[in-house]
Amino acid sequence: MSIREFAQAAGRQRQGGECVRLIDVPILMNGESNLFDRTKLPLNRAASADILGQLTEAISQNHGAVFRRHVRNIIEQRSGLKGRLKKDVRRFAEFVRHKHDGTLSRDVAETFGLAYAAGAFAIRSHLVPWREIDLLDAIGKIFYAAKELLPDEGVALLNGLKSLRSLLKDIRHTARLGVDEIDFDKARGICESKKSQRRYLVKNEPFGAIFATPREKTLVLNWLRKKGRLTLVGSRQAPRENRKAREQFEWPDGTRRRSYEIRQPRKAVRRRKDKNKARRRRTV
Repeated sequence: MSIREFAQAAGRQRQGGECVRLIDVPILMNGESNLFDRTKLPLNRAASADILGQLTEAISQNHGAVFRRHVRNIIEQRSGLKGRLKKDVRRFAEFVRHKHDGTLSRDVAETFGLAYAAGAFAIRSHLVPWREIDLLDAIGKIFYAAKELLPDEGVALLNGLKSLRSLLKDIRHTARLGVDEIDFDKARGICESKKSQRRYLVKNEPFGAIFATPREKTLVLNWLRKKGRLTLVGSRQAPRENRKAREQFEWPDGTRRRSYEIRQPRKAVRRRKDKNKARRRRTV
């Protein structure tokens, strides 16, 4: 059980400063049933135990074997070592960076970057028979798994947007039945498709239910507001961030229901606009 799960069970949320000092790292990743996720064939429990036993024996026999060489290399290369390590930490941080990452994710990325920098130094010193690209991929994978367990705003926003996409997809699927076939009292929302965009009316309660925490819901609403995809109340002259979401609309059956109106650009239109922008840039 992760530290985050312990905190949730107690009705608490982990603090950012504490998470940087005690990082959750899951043992099993991507739905795997064992630790060895790079094998070509699935492993049963006995085969996994056999590999783990061999590794344990090899580690016990070779523990500390390159320590003296490692310390000697550090001493011999000490003049440029600090700059090289900083460069490697920065390389790792850029490799795993995502545009939605918050401060906490970036701080933890630098912590994992230090592990990458140490491994890269060992590779260049010919202490381990690895490739730097494999090291980058391996530590990056562990970082991504650990990031999912952080109470980071960027992570929460990504999870919230994923939940929202799933909800809108279900509503869009229901809309195929046609207005006459939809039970508006039971439906979570409705969708109206146009050439340039899709317009959704999503009931407030089902909308809030898809998010793991109230904070996640707030982050998604703020994102929709910032992108201009959420219908707001108040003067259009006022900044979007100062306007609240409109929460009541009339549905096709004439009933006013508490709901959000979300507008989603159609992908084909977005792709066409991107191509036009690229064409204009080439012309210039």
